[in-house]
Formats: sequence, C-alpha cells, structure tokens
Amino acid sequence: MPSLQVVNAKDCDEAIREMLHAWAEQKRRNATVANTQTPLGSLPIDVARKILLQADENSLARLAQTCQLLHNAAEEYRFQDVSAWSRQGFHSLYAALTAEVTDGSGRTRAQRVQSLTLSWDDPCLDRPVTASHIRGMLELVGGQLSGLVLSLPAPDVVLDSRQSPPLDLPPLPCLYALSASAAIISCLKNAPQNLTCLSVDRLPANNFHFFTTVSNIFSHTLQRLRVHRSFNQHFSRQSPVRICASLIDCRALVYLEVVDQACYEGGSTGLDQLDGLLDNPLVFMTAAEGTPVLQTLVWRPAWFGAYAYDQQTYTQNVITYTQQLHDAVDPRLKVTIEGPRDITEARIMTGEQWDSPTASAQ
Repeated sequence: MPSLQVVNAKDCDEAIREMLHAWAEQKRRNATVANTQTPLGSLPIDVARKILLQADENSLARLAQTCQLLHNAAEEYRFQDVSAWSRQGFHSLYAALTAEVTDGSGRTRAQRVQSLTLSWDDPCLDRPVTASHIRGMLELVGGQLSGLVLSLPAPDVVLDSRQSPPLDLPPLPCLYALSASAAIISCLKNAPQNLTCLSVDRLPANNFHFFTTVSNIFSHTLQRLRVHRSFNQHFSRQSPVRICASLIDCRALVYLEVVDQACYEGGSTGLDQLDGLLDNPLVFMTAAEGTPVLQTLVWRPAWFGAYAYDQQTYTQNVITYTQQLHDAVDPRLKVTIEGPRDITEARIMTGEQWDSPTASAQ
C-alpha cells in the first residue's frame, strides 16, 4: 500500500503537469490575440523537470496545494474588468466568457464582469464586429456591468454598408457610465435605464445634430457629459455655447466637459478664429433651455497650448468665451477654460470627479 507521501507526490506530479499544459495552451491562444499579454514567469519544461527531480514529496505536496489555491483565487478575481483591443481579441474574449467555468461562489465568468472595454481604431470590412455581435456580448455580461467602453470605428457596427442599423441594447440595470465613439452613439436605439455618465469620442466638431441624438436617447438620466471633438482647419463654431444650444431637454445635466483637438498639427489652432455668436441670437436664446441645471463646464479648446504663442489673444479669448457662457447659460455657471495644463488638473480644481457614482448622484 503506498504511503500518503507517495500519493501526494503523484498528485503533485499530475498537478504540475496539468499546470504546464494549461500554461502552454494559454500561451498558444494568446499568440494570436493582439490585445492579450503573455503570462509573466512562464515555467519552461526543463525547469519543471528539475523541480520534480529535486523536490521531496512534502515539498511537491505543498506546491500542489499552493497551485490549487492560486488557481481558485485567480478564477475568483479574473474577468471583473475585461477588454478587447482588436477584433480577434473580441472573439477570443467571447469564447473565454462562454466557457463553463465557475468560481467558488458558483458564478460564471460572464456573471463576474463589472467593466467591459471594446476599443480599436482601424475599420475592418472582412470580419467586422457588427451590432448583433455587440448586443450578444452585452446580453452575456450585462447583469452586473457598471462601466462600458465602446470606442469603435463606424464600419465595424454596420451590417449594411449603406446604412448603420440601430444598436438595440439589452437591459443593463447596473450600468451608470458609458464611453463610446460618436458612431456607436448614433446607432443606439435605446439607453440604459440608469445611465448617468456619458463620454463621447471621435466626434466631428461641427456635427451639432449629434447632440440632438444624445438628447433624444439620454435626456431623462444624463447628469455628466464629456465630448471629444476634432477640428480640421475651421474653428468659427467652436464655442461650447453651441453645444448647450443643441442639447434639448437635458434637465438632469449638471456637468459638461468639452475636449477639442486640431487634426492637423502646425496649422491654425483656432486662437485667431473667434466664434462670433452675436451673429446668431437664436443660439443665445436656446442655450439655457436644454440644460437648465448645468452647474459646471470644463473646456479645453484646440488652442489650449498656445499661451506662449500669443498671450494677449489667449487671455482675451478666455475672457470672451467665459462671458459668452455666463450670458447664454447662467451667470452662476462654474466655467473652467483650460490653459497649458492637463485636463485632469482642471477637474481637480473644480472639485469634479468624472464618472464617480457618488458624484453622479449629487
């Protein structure tokens, strides 16, 4: 009858071999997935053999127990914050989340997901991630999802090359923060019922109709809005007052952040192209109607780094645009127009935290 130590040694041998096999399999899969890092500290087979030859039965038993505990702990905490940075990564992530693996509490991987990020730059017509793919992923993980990033190019959500189909979101009861490209927002058919924070990127600067879309979808719950706009060479309509005028019936919006950038470096940044809103009195008349409770506006214009280039014009622009916002929206509006410092510092100075659930509830 074999001793307990020998049995443990055999168990250890099997555990280590299984661990090495799983490690090799994971590395093989990750080699084809651009967004997944290779595991650190991979154990070569020759090192494993040396361990098996030199360690005694008690050491191997402890190693097996430790490996099992680490496996259980890793499975417990994996898949809380997941991301895919390529189409291949998206399909691999979906496969991992649908695997029949549970943690100590009996939860599947999909049931553990709290934050999901899908983001890549280049459109792909050969194997796009379509609206139905995105809905399928959200249906899989939607139960506890509180944060979602969908920063994708337009062709990736198009089923018909001539028309972007509506993206019908499944119920996402815990989702309060959404970050998405303008193309995705334009495809949305509905909004998560409890969403309070929205961040939008890849927005052409003069697409003010987009804000009407935002108003129609998110008007009832939206409290905090952040927008990244891209300008080409014309900055004559850059004032955030125009955004306020384009937002219709956003009666819960208390915080608006606008981040502008120039597409062409070395060209005009808009410092010398003042937005003459006096030529359009309708903008002044409607700016306050759609955002009646707006309290804070943070703006980083495309010319935020041009202070050293022309300090006088820079200072005058800050004064002019601040006065425009006070006149059009509310004299009590807390306005921060970004200078040559980081946008995060402006949030700290205004006491704002972008997507905190506590801040959203205030």
